[in-house]
Amino acid sequence: MENTAEFLIRAMINSETSKSMQGKKPTHRIPRSQLIQIHDRQYSYENDCQPLVAHERITSFVYSPCTQPLSYLQRISLTDLVLETVHRGKYLLLRTIVHPKKIVEIKTVVEDPNGDVEVLELYNQNPNRSHKDIIPNDSIMILKEPYYKISAQGGTSLRCDHPTDLIFFDANNSMVQDLTWKTGTPRIHKILTAAEYKTLGNDYFKKRKFYEAIKAYSD
Repeated sequence: MENTAEFLIRAMINSETSKSMQGKKPTHRIPRSQLIQIHDRQYSYENDCQPLVAHERITSFVYSPCTQPLSYLQRISLTDLVLETVHRGKYLLLRTIVHPKKIVEIKTVVEDPNGDVEVLELYNQNPNRSHKDIIPNDSIMILKEPYYKISAQGGTSLRCDHPTDLIFFDANNSMVQDLTWKTGTPRIHKILTAAEYKTLGNDYFKKRKFYEAIKAYSD
């Protein structure tokens, strides 16, 4: 088990590496199958109720949320990203391909329509909601002005510190329904009637899933 001194030394080394890679593309990308395997191995610990030892994350970089409307932003792909950079004026269209896990951050794996993959880490999310409800598998989303970084483990990841930088879509949404995804078409959910959405919202409310209830009532 890594002690505090070892953790701090690794954090300092990681910080220096991050500075040297700023504005550059990663020299190596973990293949899709391997990235999913790494995530699933960690996720299985959670399912087996084995405790995950986690330190608080150390970050020396703080960035502001996106304040531009989506119509002002330009879509880019994962392969366009450069490290240690907030890509102002840009956005990514992504979907999750694994179930999320929670350590300090919420962590998942995402792909873009080209089939390229990356780790996505979410911070500052609602602590009263389950991470499995916040970003379930097969979620389609837009990440506004993405921050691409070297992760605490030395790999690469997208980091989102601001919940307002994420916009979730259903596969039925006109903005995404005509897109071609290299790895296959996202699951299309049945479009409910107003009465069915109301019933769904009532069910969520009874389970005290208030965010989901509000979304169902709004749909």
